[in-house]
Amino acid sequence: MADAFRTQVHYDDDLNLATKLLPICRETLEQIEYNDNYPFGKTSFYNQDVFTEILNKYPEQFSELKKFILNTVKMHVHYHGFDDDKINFGLTSIWLSQMNKGGYHELHHHLPGPHLSGNFFINSDKNSSNLTFVRTADEVSHRYCFPEDLPKRKGKDGDNLYSVVEKEFEPVIGRMYVFNSNILHKVKPNKSDDRICISFNISMYKENEAWIV
Repeated sequence: MADAFRTQVHYDDDLNLATKLLPICRETLEQIEYNDNYPFGKTSFYNQDVFTEILNKYPEQFSELKKFILNTVKMHVHYHGFDDDKINFGLTSIWLSQMNKGGYHELHHHLPGPHLSGNFFINSDKNSSNLTFVRTADEVSHRYCFPEDLPKRKGKDGDNLYSVVEKEFEPVIGRMYVFNSNILHKVKPNKSDDRICISFNISMYKENEAWIV
């Protein structure tokens, strides 16, 4: 048997950095106004300059964040078989979101524009919703091929990446996830308050075509 398509969600942890950034995120959230498009919390997505301006007030922490993003992105790219030392990476957008109880994100991707995207969890608790990746927007047709109640072979009780429709990742404080921007993902209804996450998009270019983060 051969794989037709494969992808990876890369993650790395830096709890110390998340702790440093939490008060900066709090400061940002105080300046963000509520938006009808995001009724269960606050986000700088609709005015990304707010978060960037505050991050620029703390150059040491911002530099550490950008370095962590770059290192995690480079590991993701390296795993996929590309020479990360000969690629320039541009941080094209970065925003902050605080999701409270009842909040959610519909199924979406980050195209067109960036090549890679990521989430860095600054605050969460045991009731905070996972980051959920979905194989296809047409979930009905995929479940038709592999109904969930089909009996599994002995020793195959866990996730089977060839047939699973969704794959969930916990919002662990200090954990950064990097994934291809075309991967469909969502957040199911959140059952906690104060789920804080930094999201970002990355574009990639050959050497001498762009800037390095």
